[in-house]
Amino acid sequence: MEDLFGMKPSTRPMSPLREIVDSIHAQVARIEDDLKAVRDLSDLVKPEDIITSEHLVTLLAVVPKYSQKDWSISYETLTSYVVPRSSKKLHEDNEYALYTVVLFRRVADNFKTKARERGFQVSLLFKLHIFQNKNVAR
Repeated sequence: MEDLFGMKPSTRPMSPLREIVDSIHAQVARIEDDLKAVRDLSDLVKPEDIITSEHLVTLLAVVPKYSQKDWSISYETLTSYVVPRSSKKLHEDNEYALYTVVLFRRVADNFKTKARERGFQVSLLFKLHIFQNKNVAR
């Protein structure tokens, strides 16, 4: 049986309310990720903007323009093991700004979750070697 949006229900009808709410939040997060605009970032992100090692990773954050101050104040405290003062604004348009942030790889998923709760979309949008190869080919 499918619901109004053509999605199969993932919870039993008599599930506890908390379980239903958590399921809805997870589905909404997946849908938001799927609906994000995809853009070629090779003109905005340079190899020197990316730090990747065995323990560190650079994530990209899409921050609503009106939330930039909140991002600057809060990104270091969203999780532990964020490199202090590592965020750098790479680009800004009428609605959004693109930032980098460097943190320990092991907390990246938790950071993404906490950032999403604050209205920031954070992800590792490309593989570094693909990005570097694309820039070498230019």
